[in-house]
Amino acid sequence: MKKMLLLLCLPLLLLGEDATIRMMSWNIWGNAQKVPAEREQPIIDVVKRYSPDIILLQEVHPDWHKSRLFTESTEEYETVMAPLGKFPCHVPVMFKKANWTMLDHGLHLFHTSLDRSKGITWVLLQEKATGKKIIAASTHFWWKGGPENNYIRTINAKETNDLLTALQKKYDNAPVVIGGDYNCWLVSQPMNLLKANGFRSAVEMTTDVTQASSHHGNPVKGEDGKFHGNRRAKDDIPKTSIDHIMVRGDQIDAKRFVVVLDQDALDASDHSPIFMDFAWK
Repeated sequence: MKKMLLLLCLPLLLLGEDATIRMMSWNIWGNAQKVPAEREQPIIDVVKRYSPDIILLQEVHPDWHKSRLFTESTEEYETVMAPLGKFPCHVPVMFKKANWTMLDHGLHLFHTSLDRSKGITWVLLQEKATGKKIIAASTHFWWKGGPENNYIRTINAKETNDLLTALQKKYDNAPVVIGGDYNCWLVSQPMNLLKANGFRSAVEMTTDVTQASSHHGNPVKGEDGKFHGNRRAKDDIPKTSIDHIMVRGDQIDAKRFVVVLDQDALDASDHSPIFMDFAWK
């Protein structure tokens, strides 16, 4: 009898595993013009290896818009990087077309006179299998150090909260997941502002967390013509991460949070990709 019950329940257990959704965020170190083939291929390989349902990217210079990362993924992924007037999108969102339908999208830039690459791309998605909706957003906050620049990031956080609050109100309180390069630790004034307004970090929502930092410094091009990156020599702990996935909405059940430390990921960018696996509650 026990064996029979296990056999009957096994398909349901497998279905639960299959229902897990993966959302990845990655600053690809792409604000320089031209696309170096030595880094383009590792980025493509990492994305294919982990096959996220939704990808939130940062530092995607317009020259990267024509890279193979996007041109070769059109059958599987739809890419949202609509410009805002004369300003191109540096923070695109990608999603698997077989699993999701896009209902709406938009681009918000924080301060075009200061840095036109910093802002938010948001996409309202509906999962085809369940009909559930989610607001997925990619963001990049101001980058310089010092108190005066942390204040600018706090303004970025306020604009982020204001925008996403309005979107959740408009779209029937759909959950929002926003990932990106916030250029600050989780314990900082900008992130505290988001947490005070109901956002939770993925690392605070699950105990299955990679014990490493997401930021490890620029890879260096060697004599072999290839880029080589390494993990942080010091303080390689979650506290020093500046890439975060923030969630608002009780519908999201985070299962694990991963910092990808594969060598090709370290070689490809100064930031490791991060991802959250989650299920619907």
